[in-house]
Amino acid sequence: MQYSYHDLNHVYQGEIYGIQVFGAAAKLTWKIDDKKKWLRLQQLEIQTLERVEQHFNKINKSLPSVEWYGAYGKYKGRIDGAALGLLPWKLAMRFLYWGSKKSQPIYHRLKELALSDEDKQFFGYILAHEKSIEYFAKSELFNQKDSLIEVNRLLEAHK
Repeated sequence: MQYSYHDLNHVYQGEIYGIQVFGAAAKLTWKIDDKKKWLRLQQLEIQTLERVEQHFNKINKSLPSVEWYGAYGKYKGRIDGAALGLLPWKLAMRFLYWGSKKSQPIYHRLKELALSDEDKQFFGYILAHEKSIEYFAKSELFNQKDSLIEVNRLLEAHK
């Protein structure tokens, strides 16, 4: 494969980080409804990490060292998640929105450079995953109902 090692690692490490962020935010959020939303986002991260691991194994791409990134990503994710869980909801959603937008150029690039239809489909899923988080945050910012509709669609479609 001719993909950037940095880009592929970003995909993998982003899921480890996201699992920790959403889990920590759920633990520290006071409102039950918000806690459920954080946990639903965490479910998406877990499902996506499983798909990333399966795809990387299929293409014989070695995964980054979990020992090194595990320590860094998990602690950074927990700290960032704690902050999101304690911040006012609207401010947390702004940070979540900005964070999801920041990674999307990488996922667009990977999808565009896909060497096979299978890779194009996989990176399309990764991009849809990130866009579903963006949609959630934006919907929450504007008090729209069904903010989790895209997240739920991905979770149900890829059980």
